[in-house]
Amino acid sequence: MYAIWERTMAKMEQAAADTLAETRAERQRRSSRPTPPIEKKLYRMKELVAIVGRCRAAIYEDVRNNRFPKPIRLGPKAVAWLVRDIDLWLEQRTAERDCTCTSPAVGQTARAKPAGSRIHTMIAAHVQGPSLEGDHATAAPTSPAV
Repeated sequence: MYAIWERTMAKMEQAAADTLAETRAERQRRSSRPTPPIEKKLYRMKELVAIVGRCRAAIYEDVRNNRFPKPIRLGPKAVAWLVRDIDLWLEQRTAERDCTCTSPAVGQTARAKPAGSRIHTMIAAHVQGPSLEGDHATAAPTSPAV
């Protein structure tokens, strides 16, 4: 009876060794193959801060004011942004920068010059026309309204 048990144990040990050898060979074969790069489709906050160059609070403020893409919820305390949304947002910002329009870009307001500044004085003089005190012949002619 003891001999049968020894033969059975020897067979089991051999089967385990064969399985282990196959597992090692399979692992080596898999590790020698180049793994295809995994395409990341989400940005977490740390990556987003580095890419966009804005702090966490500013990003969330822009999300609240609809000036930045909304994140997707991954869990109760985890959110991420889709790469395609961020890429599109960056493309739009680049297009605004490269726009040759005369109007200010979206989100920017044209600042008025303070009264008394040189440009303000020049504009006021142009709008009012030549002064009544000076010689009208030396005043610069105004262009006709178009």
